[in-house]
Amino acid sequence: MKYWAERLYPGIIAVFCSIIFQRIKIGIMNNADFNNLLGNLVTLDSIVIGFFGAIMPVILSMKNESKFVKYVFENDKERLFAKYLKVTIFSGLLSAVFSLSLYVRNSFVHIIVKDAVYTLWVFFSALFLVSTYRSLSYMIALVFSKDDCNIVEKKKREKTDTEKQLEKEYGE
Repeated sequence: MKYWAERLYPGIIAVFCSIIFQRIKIGIMNNADFNNLLGNLVTLDSIVIGFFGAIMPVILSMKNESKFVKYVFENDKERLFAKYLKVTIFSGLLSAVFSLSLYVRNSFVHIIVKDAVYTLWVFFSALFLVSTYRSLSYMIALVFSKDDCNIVEKKKREKTDTEKQLEKEYGE
């Protein structure tokens, strides 16, 4: 259950934000500072995506040096860390694309297209922000983790204790 909640909460929050903005008719597109908001969001998208690009070599180098980070990557069977980063980068790129397309919102012929682009912009912007939080929280945990072998050793001991118990029970 925790696994599914962890994977789905960015999308659920993004859908929730999109519905709220659509239902309440929060009309920030007509605000005089909307273009500044779009420009700043594109800047934020660029900075975060660039940060992930710059920090990945650091984490990959820690994979070889830190026993804890190596243990985490070896036991990441679902490759969640990579999936979380992909979702963050993908949503950041789409957030930037929709932000840039809203600069020319007055050129859209149909109001339905304008509303659809606005709703998608809200969705991908919210998804990007929440996904960024999720990815950064895991990165921070990895970067600032103590290289404590106790976790790895405890797992090895538990396995060894289990094997010893089986040997006692079955006499092998």
